[in-house]
Amino acid sequence: MFRTASVRRNVADNLRRLHAIPAIVADDDILALRDELSFMDSDEMHGYLTEEYSRLGDWGQVIARNLSLELA
Repeated sequence: MFRTASVRRNVADNLRRLHAIPAIVADDDILALRDELSFMDSDEMHGYLTEEYSRLGDWGQVIARNLSLELA
């Protein structure tokens, strides 16, 4: 997907700012979520993530639900 660590970090940081995702969420999780939702345009993704976070109340839950991960 992204070639260098600095580009990956930059993309993850941009998504953090855009969607108010806290810094504690790992870059790889954010990028995996972005890939999973890549069929959405930017506005759709923002609306969807806002709704999901409002409903679930936790970014870990939002990511796990959308990536079908088990939470420890």
